[in-house]
Amino acid sequence: TFFKQGVVKTDTVIYRTASPSERCTPNSNSSASFKLQSGDKIIPVESGKAATVNVYVRTSVVGDSGGANYNGNAPRLILRQNYAAGITADTVLGTLSGGSGSFALLTGTTVAVSANCTLHVYVDCDGTAGWINIDDWGFTTA
Repeated sequence: TFFKQGVVKTDTVIYRTASPSERCTPNSNSSASFKLQSGDKIIPVESGKAATVNVYVRTSVVGDSGGANYNGNAPRLILRQNYAAGITADTVLGTLSGGSGSFALLTGTTVAVSANCTLHVYVDCDGTAGWINIDDWGFTTA
């Protein structure tokens, strides 16, 4: 999928467990204010419970096939606003630490929701060189 901030596509070469992963390649239209977003993952959550989200993210390095060092800000795990659930603004659940050339865990926990709902989460990135790979999403509710 092509967006103003970059391209999101499948990657059958770089993945963590099984092919494919999701590759997000930001372009010069991305910035700290206008980040490229991965596809949403949807999590069903019962009223009064919170969700813990886990995803593995890797930033590219020059040694990758056709690669360049990812030069953007650290990728973030974002929870979309959901007024019905009591979440009134997009919320950063976590920021990647590591992941340069290898997959690293990016995790975060939502607040307890105020109604049965589905929550939408995604990973964002920016920069003008390189890309990120996203793989192995998982979640638990409690």
